[in-house]
Amino acid sequence: MFIAPWNVPVWAGYVLILLGLITALWFLFALRDPKQGFKSILTSALIASACLGFGIYIFLISLGF
Repeated sequence: MFIAPWNVPVWAGYVLILLGLITALWFLFALRDPKQGFKSILTSALIASACLGFGIYIFLISLGF
């Protein structure tokens, strides 16, 4: 099944959600390490939020919401 406006397969939403969860865990571990710089922590947070946002959006569109 493909999402109409972009012709994106539904499984891409699942992959983005999984990637977002992995990156969110990486972000949480980066917060615990004092040697991580602000740029690394900010980058991981932005990647996690973008992946989770787009993944959940694709998933909800595929369900018809």
